[in-house]
Amino acid sequence: CLLYGILGIFCCILVDRYFYGFWTIVCVNNFYMNIVQNYGSLYGTHPFHWYFFVGLPVICGTTMTLLIPFLFIQEALYYTPTAQTKQLQKRHCYEQLTVKLLWFV
Repeated sequence: CLLYGILGIFCCILVDRYFYGFWTIVCVNNFYMNIVQNYGSLYGTHPFHWYFFVGLPVICGTTMTLLIPFLFIQEALYYTPTAQTKQLQKRHCYEQLTVKLLWFV
């Protein structure tokens, strides 16, 4: 178990080195910023509406750009020409949209 933990940390450090361009340990940097420099005190200080208008769009921004094309692909795959099945298809699409939105949030 210890071997896999050390191997995982080593892989994370290598990936961080590749993407950041310098050697860093992200969890140590998070500890330093949130505890030592006390930036953690900023969490939870925004008014309630900030999370809906700023926080949620930032979190969902990248995932929504991936979700919307897949919804159109799914609709094209399940397209049926009869009127009765169109209603079922729309309902199915809305159910799938709701599930996917909740999953990404």
